[in-house]
Amino acid sequence: MTFLVILKRFEVWLLLAIVAALVAFAFQPGPSPEDPTAPAGGPVTAVVIPDKPTKEDPAAPPEEASVLSLGAVKVEPSGGGWIVETTLAGRSPTGSDLVLDESSVTAANDRGEPVARFFEPFRGSAALAGGEDSMATLRWWLPRPAESLRLDVGGASLAVDLP
Repeated sequence: MTFLVILKRFEVWLLLAIVAALVAFAFQPGPSPEDPTAPAGGPVTAVVIPDKPTKEDPAAPPEEASVLSLGAVKVEPSGGGWIVETTLAGRSPTGSDLVLDESSVTAANDRGEPVARFFEPFRGSAALAGGEDSMATLRWWLPRPAESLRLDVGGASLAVDLP
């Protein structure tokens, strides 16, 4: 039983306590979205905007032959700012395949300030097909809250109302 001599060392007991605490922390469940003790940023809010104006809205603009529409908008707080995820649906406004990178897509907030893309190092650029309907998701970084965004995609402009 000479191997039990190692249990007399303080460092061994400290190491065992740290490992037990890390294992307990790793298996602890996260807060649920309905939990009132959720972080101060609140849960993620998703807003679905209809593609066509409704009959109940008399101020809706007349229906245009738009090839690009806004599918959904999600806003989630993140470390001192907000990540805005927009889903575009439809065909490319240019008529040919359009890669949605910094040269073809720009955004500005309601104050006219440019909005930067959210940096995702391992995600490739999204694209819209020119001949058929497709979907693309773009993520934007807002350091301050805004009421709306204006997206310019290949010459077409889309208004995005934020929740």
